[in-house]
Amino acid sequence: MTDRTLPGTNTRLTRVTVTAVLIAVILTTSIGCGDETGPTAPKAPTPASSSPPSPGPPTNTVPAANNGEAGFYRSDVMMALSGTATVTLTWPNADFSLQLYVTSGVCADTTSLVTEGCTIVGSTRPGSLPGVVTSPVTGGDRYTIWVLNPDPAPQSFRIDVDYWDH
Repeated sequence: MTDRTLPGTNTRLTRVTVTAVLIAVILTTSIGCGDETGPTAPKAPTPASSSPPSPGPPTNTVPAANNGEAGFYRSDVMMALSGTATVTLTWPNADFSLQLYVTSGVCADTTSLVTEGCTIVGSTRPGSLPGVVTSPVTGGDRYTIWVLNPDPAPQSFRIDVDYWDH
């Protein structure tokens, strides 16, 4: 996570990757888990000054389209702060037509997504590189980040989420 204040304002910018948010969620939900001999005590937290892993945030892969239906990747996230969030989708091969959607609340599946059965906060046109969605968000609310792939081969991608609190 990177924190900085925008020049000339009191607005703070925080950048996290979806992977970092997911790791935090997985770690917090696994505390107290154990094996058949009993629960495991939580481990001491790592100091905040520890350096992030190299070389940077990992990428994910969205599967290829199958029988005319786009491959998809979804990530449910809980927004850490209230303010404005910008979700950015990037991928290495500009020949691919990935598309970004961000939904709020519950969005069950891609059928609900493409038939507007979900609350769509924002979306990009297929192939818009980078794909960027900016929207006001409320800390603690659940959002889902969707990546759709209409192409015949899987594609790697990266998602970054930037927050501006007010």
